[in-house]
Amino acid sequence: MKSLLSYDINEKIDPHGLRIRIIRELRKIKAINIQRSIWILPEISEKLRSLLLEAENIGARIIISEYKPIKLHEGLITGLVKPSSFEDYEFLMKIRKAFIKEGLILKEKTYGKSSEYRMPSEAINMLYGEAVDVIVLLTNAKSLERAMYVGYEVLDNSLLLRDSTAFTQIVKIEDSNEYMAISWIPIPPKILSIFSSRLKLDIVNGSSPSQERITVKGGFVYRRIFGISPGEEIYVNGIPVAKAESNDIVIVSRKGRIVDVMGSSLNSKKIKELGKIRLETAIVKSFESHS
Repeated sequence: MKSLLSYDINEKIDPHGLRIRIIRELRKIKAINIQRSIWILPEISEKLRSLLLEAENIGARIIISEYKPIKLHEGLITGLVKPSSFEDYEFLMKIRKAFIKEGLILKEKTYGKSSEYRMPSEAINMLYGEAVDVIVLLTNAKSLERAMYVGYEVLDNSLLLRDSTAFTQIVKIEDSNEYMAISWIPIPPKILSIFSSRLKLDIVNGSSPSQERITVKGGFVYRRIFGISPGEEIYVNGIPVAKAESNDIVIVSRKGRIVDVMGSSLNSKKIKELGKIRLETAIVKSFESHS
């Protein structure tokens, strides 16, 4: 059950940064910030409960209620999430027209540079908080394997696994230069019909990687990267940190800094430039090298 949190913590009664500690915990549990001091909570952790009680004890106003958004539209509401770099406007218009012809509402959000949301999972979480029925992620990928990895990673970083919100990925596969749909959480038949009949997309079921994506051991964080080919440049948060020498790539960090990228040659200067990161949620991409 989702909850709605509203708080008012005056700076005069908060000399020790309690508000900042609350925000950090809210982000940790992947709460959705819909206004400055209003959050949608997927859960109330024990630490958050303790922090809110502490806030009440110093005179702050805390209100928690059940989150039940009221739909103004009777039919299915679909959220479309696309990268700011997406340039196939003809296909985008085709998607919009297909939904309009079926009388469905389509809410759009963009992620990436110069966008409101940095990562696709952030845009997806906001749509999840708006109680849409289906979320469609529009992406590009070099291969079906890479597309599967991207879809799984986004799903894993979002809140969708906690609820029944359907999730599919429309992806352009560079190997075939064609779009296809990957269904991760079961899609309503009417939406599937739009994909297959109006958009003429092949539909496959999403599958998680056979190996764990993130493991933590002895103070080190290991993040396995799927779908990368030898010779490709590996970017972390937009910085080229290594060049792949195999298909088996594992990024290793310790205390927030990358110490190795197994299966590749490192760019030590760029790794230093990258600085501290949280490897679990960093944006990792790969591109063909032109050097």
